[in-house]
Formats: sequence, structure tokens, C-alpha cells
Amino acid sequence: MELNLTKRQQGIIVLVVALIGLAVLWLVYYFITRPQFYANTNQTNLNSATNSNNQASPGPAKKMSETELATVSVTRLASDFAERFGSYSNQNNFSNLQELKLVATKSWQDYLNTQIKTLAKTSAQIYSGVTTKALSSQVKNITSDSASVLVNTQRQQASANGPDKIYYQAIVVRLLKVGSQWLVDEAKWQ
Repeated sequence: MELNLTKRQQGIIVLVVALIGLAVLWLVYYFITRPQFYANTNQTNLNSATNSNNQASPGPAKKMSETELATVSVTRLASDFAERFGSYSNQNNFSNLQELKLVATKSWQDYLNTQIKTLAKTSAQIYSGVTTKALSSQVKNITSDSASVLVNTQRQQASANGPDKIYYQAIVVRLLKVGSQWLVDEAKWQ
């Protein structure tokens, strides 16, 4: 097979290949030279002692206290938990509840197992589901081994039988520290 290309067509092909090559080079340069941010909450907060060029930055580094670390941990866990706990579909075999057992105490795992069995018996054939998004969270109380977090959520209920319904609902998530890990011990919709 022989390609008969005019000089104009050859020029366009060379130009396109050159532009693609420049784009690749630019992307490589961008990803190599941009500052890297690592989520290492055990060491420091967002104020770092050096910038990406290892030059001193204006603010001193501040190590997070154990209470601050615990607050960040329980807030993230409670928000993630609320989203998964509140989101479901009758077509996903309650995978949201199965996944939550990984971050739950033994007693809450037992509760989740009971919920799965109950919901499986009453599951309808027509599609229905709820999507939950955590909007904000507030630590109500925290000690070295327990915490309570209020999470405000937006929920969207969908059904094959009618229009979607959007509503707002809060949930209180109670957590216990088991060893070095925070686990959910209870969650109550308000």
C-alpha cells in the first residue's frame, strides 16, 4: 500500500505530530515540577516549614496535637460513614452496609447484619434508591476513646414510580477508639 500525500498533507501531519510531542513534553514537565501534597496527618498540618524548592516559608511548621488528629480522623470517618450508610439502592444487594462493617465495632456489625437481613426480605422489585452527601460535620464531644459527630446531609431519593425527592437530614455518629483505630459504634438519623 503506497500513500500518495501532497506536500501540504505531509506538512499537516508533521505539524500535528509536533504539537502532540509538545503537549506530552509539557505534561511531563508540569507533573515533575509541581509541588507535591501528601496527606500525612500524623506529622504536620498544612503549614510546612519548606516549600517545594526547599526554601524556608514564612510560617513555622505546627505539629498537630493528638486531639487535633483525633478530631480530623473522627470527622472524616463520620462524614464518610454517613454518606455510605445513607446511600443505598434495592439493586446493589446492600453493598453499602457490607462495606461499613469494616469500620464498625462488633456490636454495630451485628446491627448492620440484622438490617441487611430485614431489608432483603422487604426489598421491592421496582427500583428505589437514596444518594446521601455529607454537607458539614461538627464534633459534639471527643475524649481519648470516644467521640460523637453530628453530620448534616443532603439526601436524594429516587424511585421508578415518581420524581426524585431532595431533603436534608442530620445523623449523629458515635465512635469508639479500639486499639489505635476509630470505629463506628452507633448512628442515629435525626
